[in-house]
Amino acid sequence: MKILLTTCVCLVLGSCGSRAVTRQVSSPQQNQGVGNAWLPLDVGTMWIYEGEDEGHQLREVVVAHELTLVNGIGDCTPLWHVVYHDGVLAERSVELLLTDVMGNVWLVGERSWDVVADVEVETEESWRADTHEIGPFLLMPADPVVGEELVHELPAGVETYSILNDDVSFATPLGDFAGLLEVEEQSEPDDVDIILYRPGTGIVHERSNKGSKVIVLHRRPG
Repeated sequence: MKILLTTCVCLVLGSCGSRAVTRQVSSPQQNQGVGNAWLPLDVGTMWIYEGEDEGHQLREVVVAHELTLVNGIGDCTPLWHVVYHDGVLAERSVELLLTDVMGNVWLVGERSWDVVADVEVETEESWRADTHEIGPFLLMPADPVVGEELVHELPAGVETYSILNDDVSFATPLGDFAGLLEVEEQSEPDDVDIILYRPGTGIVHERSNKGSKVIVLHRRPG
């Protein structure tokens, strides 16, 4: 069964003011072979990041094999995050992602848990498009444009993604990269992350006022 969802995304483009565009979203079954270079979601892919963020942090990110059905939208790809602080499990979260027929990646839901003394407590930031009054939002366009802003309404408040630059260079343990996409993610006036994406890899570096982390492993399936 073909499942389609039409939603409206607010884009702010520099001095041109705000404009709304409508993009059509389909489930991954209707989108085999179309991906997003900036956020590739091949099943089994793993990324590991290391850095300092309230102590030493290690983050493991994996594209899960099992799809998750979101009612009214379709099967979505779970992207799992596991975070260790100073060697101790501190957080777990999963993002439900969907790539449409144009290669745009949408966030359809997420769940997160804080881990305290080996006990997992779900946070108030968890949501799904089929159970909350929040529609899926555009997380990464297939063709991001410098100056573009994506504004999202979430349970924890408003988040804004701004495309700052598309030609950044940065040195990582995996090599010296050029042609990186620089994105600013802001959820509060003093909560700002600067994220660097590499085509074919995804996120390679992230920094905030709390610290930074850099990619140390990228393993593709096969």
